[in-house]
Amino acid sequence: MGTLLGSDTASLALSQVMAMGASVAVVVAASTYILRQRRAVKEERETQAASADPPPSECGGKKVALLLVDHGSRLKAANDMIFDVARLVQGQRDDLIVDAAHMEIAEPNIPEVVDKCVKAGAEKIIVHPYMLAPGRHATKDIPKMVMDAMASHPSVEYEVTSCLGIHEKIGQVVLERAGLVAGAVAGAVAGA
Repeated sequence: MGTLLGSDTASLALSQVMAMGASVAVVVAASTYILRQRRAVKEERETQAASADPPPSECGGKKVALLLVDHGSRLKAANDMIFDVARLVQGQRDDLIVDAAHMEIAEPNIPEVVDKCVKAGAEKIIVHPYMLAPGRHATKDIPKMVMDAMASHPSVEYEVTSCLGIHEKIGQVVLERAGLVAGAVAGAVAGA
């Protein structure tokens, strides 16, 4: 099974786009995009391979917690999603404490989950704003809320990462949701 950027999957995706009646210009643009992404992936892998940094859970032998923070919503299904993602991540890295919080509107909030992580033994908390773009919430509000919450835990290290931003895997998810990857089913929104 190839990856999105592998030749088999990329060729199949392009043939699907052409079969849907896309113009030659669209196909050429998609091909150019895929080639650029392949180059970016190769460079990223080479950079990662050259890095001697240990995984976060091994930094200084400390027990690490990963705290995912979304905006929060009045809709229960939207709020539940961040916890589904936390469980998914926990399944991939059982050496970490993985939890989630909402920035506002819904519970649990950042201070509550920071306290919970510390009680679970976290000596370092890595906070990830689970947002697509580096807007005010991801770059200002969440870091400030985390700093305030960490004030009551001065012996615990913390850092706030950048938001999801642009990454090859997000491109893959977009194509899958749009039904443009072999075997993918388009993810329609109910009522749309």
